[in-house]
Amino acid sequence: MSDLKQLNSLVSNLESALGVSGGSGGGGGASVAAFDSSVGARLTEFDNASRQVGGDVAELSPIVLDAFAALRSVLVEASNRPSRPNDAELQRLLEPLSRRLQKVDEFRNSKRASAQFNHLSAVAESIGALGWVAQPEKPAPFVESLRDAGVFYSNRVLKEAKDGKAGGEAGAAWAKAWTAVINSMIAYVKENHLTGLVWGGSGGSSGGTAAASAEATMESVLHRLEALTAKVKSGGAGVKAGSGDDASSNGFGSVVDRMSAFTAATAALDSADTADVRKIVDMANMAFQLLRNLLGQPRPASGGVQSLPTFQQLSQSINQAVEFREANRTSRCFNHLSAVSASLPAFGWVQMSPAPAQFVQDMRESGQFYTDKILTEYKRSDTRHVTWAAAWIDLLKEMQAYVKAKHTTGFVFAAGGAAAAPAAAPPAPRAGGPPPPPPPRRRPAAPASASWWRRRWSRQSGRPGEGITGRLRKVPDSAKTHKNPELRSAKKAPPPKPAAPAKQPVTELTGQKWTVEYHKSNRSIVLDNTSIKQAVYIFKCEGCTIQVKGKVNGITLDSCRKCALVFDDLISAVDIVNCQSVQTQCLGTVPTVNIDKTDGVQVYLTENCRSTCSIVAAKSSEMNICIALENGDVKEYPLPEQFRNVWNGKGFTTEPTDLI
Repeated sequence: MSDLKQLNSLVSNLESALGVSGGSGGGGGASVAAFDSSVGARLTEFDNASRQVGGDVAELSPIVLDAFAALRSVLVEASNRPSRPNDAELQRLLEPLSRRLQKVDEFRNSKRASAQFNHLSAVAESIGALGWVAQPEKPAPFVESLRDAGVFYSNRVLKEAKDGKAGGEAGAAWAKAWTAVINSMIAYVKENHLTGLVWGGSGGSSGGTAAASAEATMESVLHRLEALTAKVKSGGAGVKAGSGDDASSNGFGSVVDRMSAFTAATAALDSADTADVRKIVDMANMAFQLLRNLLGQPRPASGGVQSLPTFQQLSQSINQAVEFREANRTSRCFNHLSAVSASLPAFGWVQMSPAPAQFVQDMRESGQFYTDKILTEYKRSDTRHVTWAAAWIDLLKEMQAYVKAKHTTGFVFAAGGAAAAPAAAPPAPRAGGPPPPPPPRRRPAAPASASWWRRRWSRQSGRPGEGITGRLRKVPDSAKTHKNPELRSAKKAPPPKPAAPAKQPVTELTGQKWTVEYHKSNRSIVLDNTSIKQAVYIFKCEGCTIQVKGKVNGITLDSCRKCALVFDDLISAVDIVNCQSVQTQCLGTVPTVNIDKTDGVQVYLTENCRSTCSIVAAKSSEMNICIALENGDVKEYPLPEQFRNVWNGKGFTTEPTDLI
């Protein structure tokens, strides 16, 4: 059996070297056979039921089958590999599956007005269960939890079918068929991958003996060997274009690892709000692959790196990401898009000389402005975004270190003569990043120095001396104001425009809101017949006294000057905003007094409410609180406006100063 594993490993290495993807077809051993016999049979029933329902459901069915086909490819690859790959390889292996799952969700979101939206949601909410292959341990509970998420919508479909809607009996059969698909996958996972995805075909207990599994593995290896032989004979195999300047041995491998980590962090952002992020990261991945292609190309016969077609594709890819960001300014994740598009031009370091590493650093710092915003926004709510931002900056830092070590003064072409044929187009992007920007504009020439101007003036004027005024032009009498009366009668500046007419004062009750506006010097404004459901809004009054009788919900004093407010009782608060030199007096009780952007305010509180009233102040000055004492006197307490902040080892301690 060890010889078979060695042969399997050898074939995998050959496939990797020749750029052939193996293990995606048939074969795969007992585990894959069990998948076909259990889940595959249920999928056939589901597809038939979808065709019976028709409409959007029938249109969704091929997308679902495609996702399960991608899952089967992962199972085949896992069965054929002797051991679990590293995280970067695993991410690349799971990428096709991730894309197909995303496609299902996008289809559902594009059909929100569909009469079959519950059908689509039943699938979209639970098809994420196919991602159990990425679970490190106990994948079965993961599948069960996502099945339960879809059951909510499946039950809706069943209820509608019972009422004669949603396709009637066909709709009910469809809902049961989909639930059967997920249940069969739960049973398959428990039987074959109880503690996680099994690599090397040694995990499942159902579907045959170890000998049968070995026979299936041998058959798969033989098929793959035959495919490799045909590939070599046809001359189609060769070293992949764009593999870079031997990345693994020349330092670029660490940059590739960082890009893989960034791609994995992007895949973790699997909500609908982050769809734009995944798209722009796809663009960044495309630019990254083009950059790798450039690293493996020799110097062209004429021109520099800008003359290479691959560089032109790289520039277009970067511009595409920048345009995508500009077209999605209303995106929920605009900071993510900006972080990538602002720093993706770093991938264009190949055209910079003599300090390309500094250029990468400058671009990284441009993007870090937005990643810092992401860290601030999500550090307490969703650490996936924090990981994503850190992964992007780590990638740029690693690229800067690589450029500084291998391309210190400019891009170094690969050894060789004339330029080889253009590199093959890079594979479909996996996760994204923005494209590199166009070449930076040249800085304008520095202005001439002051000393240059002094020397020029000295040459032209010689030694100024007393004759320096000789070049001054004589002013004729006609240009002198005191000798030409016509100049004094010149057109004067237009008078200032008259002020806008004052607005009419308003005192009215609309619904449950009293409105008092634009009063001037009115000392007898009284609001009575009030109720606890009413609120009072006083706006743009000057030199007025307003009295509110009874108990109301709240009072707002906004943009008033030299006004006095007297009220009985409040349920919520009195708000004093944008006022100057105002006074307010509570005759009963008030829970809260809010003072905001106000200069000069006197608040009078009775003995009944002084212990229960709280005062909140911000951006205000000259605030005095007057408290009625038991002996009938009134004592004034100024509120502090200046504070002192002291570091205590863990944070800042804030206390008011004695200066008021």
